[in-house]
Amino acid sequence: MIRIFDMMSSVYEGVTSQETWRENCEEIASLFPEDRGARILDVGCGPANSTMVYARVRPDSTVVGADFSRGMLARARDALRREGMEGRVHLLRTDAIKLPFADGTFDVVTGHSFLYLLPDPRAVLEDARRVLAPGGVCVFMEPGKPPWGATAYAAKKSFRFLSSSIGWRVMSRWKGRFTPGSLRALLESAGLGVASVEVTLGGLGLTVAARRE
Repeated sequence: MIRIFDMMSSVYEGVTSQETWRENCEEIASLFPEDRGARILDVGCGPANSTMVYARVRPDSTVVGADFSRGMLARARDALRREGMEGRVHLLRTDAIKLPFADGTFDVVTGHSFLYLLPDPRAVLEDARRVLAPGGVCVFMEPGKPPWGATAYAAKKSFRFLSSSIGWRVMSRWKGRFTPGSLRALLESAGLGVASVEVTLGGLGLTVAARRE
């Protein structure tokens, strides 16, 4: 799987570097704590499109993007240079199941369409909980089971988003999609208290927000 993401990193960067995905990341960031100086970890950051949104929306924060794919991180470093954000976002190659951080390091752990790709998402969430400070927040956006009309929604947004959403639906059909109940149960099984599960992207996705008590 890692080799696939290395090879597809340029394509993935292209399909995720668009306005609709950026708007969705801004929605995710609105669920982060409002405390100044928040420490944010974006797991499965890929080419850092989501990570850069968080850094822009929360300029007073410390933002770390983590991914296991060398190809994705190479794209991320290039993007940070293009956007003049090399000093704002820190990148790290690591396995999300064994994060190299002390307990309670972060105020936010987030991921954008990441958990559904993993063989053991619960183990990743358990380690995410470990590195969260008490009261810290997990926010993830994952693929849901799209309703009738989801394709029309995507087409209305833009042709580029329609194309990327079709690819996302194909991948999620293969790897697995969530319902609000199954996504809530997954985070609760990792010891996180779920605050909300909301439908997003016209029903294509689900955003879950949870807290470490």
